[in-house]
Amino acid sequence: MMDTCGILLGADLSGEWLLPWFWEHYTKANSYPVAFVDFGMSEFGIEWCQKYGTVVSLKHECSASKKEDLPQEIVERWEIRHGESVWSVRDAWMKKPFALQSTPFDKTIWIDNDCMVKGSLAPLFEILDTYDLAAYEDTSEKLWLSPDAEPHYNSGVVAYKKNTPFLKQLHETALTYEAQLPGDEEILGKAIHTYAPKVYKLPLEYNCQYDKKSIKEPTIIHYSTGPGKLEIMQMLPQSYYQGVGIPKQKL
Repeated sequence: MMDTCGILLGADLSGEWLLPWFWEHYTKANSYPVAFVDFGMSEFGIEWCQKYGTVVSLKHECSASKKEDLPQEIVERWEIRHGESVWSVRDAWMKKPFALQSTPFDKTIWIDNDCMVKGSLAPLFEILDTYDLAAYEDTSEKLWLSPDAEPHYNSGVVAYKKNTPFLKQLHETALTYEAQLPGDEEILGKAIHTYAPKVYKLPLEYNCQYDKKSIKEPTIIHYSTGPGKLEIMQMLPQSYYQGVGIPKQKL
């Protein structure tokens, strides 16, 4: 029996407007089935996902600690790094380590819905014939992190095997360090550092930040952060926002 290969995305009410944009680009070069993890979408968003793929629920979840419950030193550190908006997005960030376990596929590529897929994803699935996990190591992020120089992997694109023990280890890491690390990327780095899975370090072309000009023809462009979402908005006609998730002016 052949392994099933598929794509996994997550979305909540504030991010579901990105799904049709993602789908338009993804399907130009790929036809792998897609599953959508419901982080709290509207009825419209869920109906849209059911039209194009499968909707799955979180099997487990970890509530994000509130600002008032954390030491002031941590609060200041996280706000310096991520801004005060960190408190409004941590709930979604903390869902991702658990969302990976909800995949219905043997081999999965998690892709953030603010990623523009411009080429075939077949090479990522082929990597999983040898490795348990594949992600891009962003060395530019290590400077602000922890003193023991743990690696920092961008979690916008993560390829992995469903049967890897690392999923359970990631789960445990999230539960243990949720109040010490701001988001899913730091938790991913902590888990890789602690458990040393067989990880393949993706080249930048598979998770290229939209403001980086060093890659001429990237396979995946990642429009992360608020400015990245504004870049996506500039690509879309005003009519796109009618009935699709959150209106432009409320993002």
